[in-house]
Amino acid sequence: MNKKKILKITIEVIVIIGIIVGFILINDQLSQNRKSTFEFIKDSNEYTYQIEETGYDGEDFYIKGWFFELKSVRNTVMEVGNNKTCGVVLYDMNKNIADETVKSDNRVEGIALNVEKIVRNDINDYFKCEYDYSNCGFVAKIPKIMVDVENSLYQIILKADEKDNNGIETAIFLDHGTLKYINPKDEVKLDVNGTDLEDIVNKGYCMVSDPGHYIYVYQYEKKLYWIADKDYYFENDGSTCIQFSMDTTQFDKLPKDRIDKGLYWSSIGDDFEKYEVTDTINCGKYRVSVREIPKDYSVTRIVTGYMFDEKWVWKGQFRPVFR
Repeated sequence: MNKKKILKITIEVIVIIGIIVGFILINDQLSQNRKSTFEFIKDSNEYTYQIEETGYDGEDFYIKGWFFELKSVRNTVMEVGNNKTCGVVLYDMNKNIADETVKSDNRVEGIALNVEKIVRNDINDYFKCEYDYSNCGFVAKIPKIMVDVENSLYQIILKADEKDNNGIETAIFLDHGTLKYINPKDEVKLDVNGTDLEDIVNKGYCMVSDPGHYIYVYQYEKKLYWIADKDYYFENDGSTCIQFSMDTTQFDKLPKDRIDKGLYWSSIGDDFEKYEVTDTINCGKYRVSVREIPKDYSVTRIVTGYMFDEKWVWKGQFRPVFR
């Protein structure tokens, strides 16, 4: 074989290798773009999730939690794919919307983390039912040089599949490194210093903040605290109803009267005053009502608020924090 022919073959091999490498790089980039871009969709009761912990592991920033799509919602079977890896995306809330690159199909761009699935038997034990949800855990990581956690406000977006176009608009935020379960713009610093509400507010989690209606809901350990400011509307006869309903994976454990009526979710709303503790602990300038999160069945999502003439005056929905 002469030198010219060898050179020709060598060039052809190099070109082919270059094409293959280029194809792989382009494909990887397209895959990464699918992971990091999304279109906002509203949170719903078709799935449940939790972000439990964030921090640093060597040169990586990580987010630990769990996510799964419910295979049955209010006793209705759902179409759920198997063996998918959920997506975790950080959406920078400090970016000027006008400066963001919004795709033609309404997608926006975030920062996708690399997700590793983890078996969580503890979560499956809590939600135990006819379906196995143990393959729901994850640890999502990204090199810490690619994010500015300590100086930014990120909303944590979840995807049922990391390559999905839809990004679930969760109410979970990283506010300068601190994990929060409400949008920080709605956060109100309550005046609780020197009262029995200090630990509840400072060590608990604010799940609902509605300053326009003067009401705040905190979870502290396994109880919920409705904290009402002085301008909150109360009925004169002591019958200020607070809605308190929950979705569950354990329909069979609901009270018999609800199952008999074909109501496969819990509803235990009652008067604020019936569970009020304002006169038994030091609540400062607030009125407070306390309820335990039910233990007889799992809770995937809680809805609370006040209704008048079958319309919501104020409403909050959230997933309780499991620790």
